[in-house]
Amino acid sequence: MQQQVGTFAPKLVAGNLIGTTAGLYATTPDHNPIIGWDPYRHGLMHACGFSGHGLMHAPITAHLVRAMMTGQVNSDNTVTLPEPFEERKIRLSTFSPSRDFTAQVENNAL
Repeated sequence: MQQQVGTFAPKLVAGNLIGTTAGLYATTPDHNPIIGWDPYRHGLMHACGFSGHGLMHAPITAHLVRAMMTGQVNSDNTVTLPEPFEERKIRLSTFSPSRDFTAQVENNAL
């Protein structure tokens, strides 16, 4: 690894670099995060796939996760927003881990 880094950034290895790590800046095919219960693992909830915008979306994500964990989901599978936006709702199906990505994958194919 040190040899590969040295090829592109020799000043990094001059300081006796021991290891490196890198993050992946990825997104889902429909560009929406995944928020909801795992369809295969009972009790596992996902809140991921924000492609670098997690901190920005943390307040509403926390609201959605809390609503799902405490059973405060409306009968139409929506969550009511907190004040002063309580007249608005968010559809959970938009973020469902089990949503169908087939159309998005086919439309974005190279």
